[in-house]
Amino acid sequence: MMNPEPNWLFPVVAAIQIVGLMTAWLARVSQKSQRHQKACQALFLLALAVVAGTAIAATRFPSAVWLLSGVTLPIMIVGTTCDFRRVGYAQQTY
Repeated sequence: MMNPEPNWLFPVVAAIQIVGLMTAWLARVSQKSQRHQKACQALFLLALAVVAGTAIAATRFPSAVWLLSGVTLPIMIVGTTCDFRRVGYAQQTY
């Protein structure tokens, strides 16, 4: 007999992913503000750890709900580390 997963699992995992993506967005937006930058970065690192912990903990359930965290982690990391500003080639000096 299969062990069914609890009804609360997917909504909780999905909410954690949404919060993680929102903190990544806040970390990007706060780069312009010296006042809020450290707090947003700390919040992002905390959310990154929670999303990673969720991915590890969710592997114990029979469904593939852990894949949500597995997709959210690289999006959070790339979204906060890449520089998406356009740099004109005419402005560069060689």
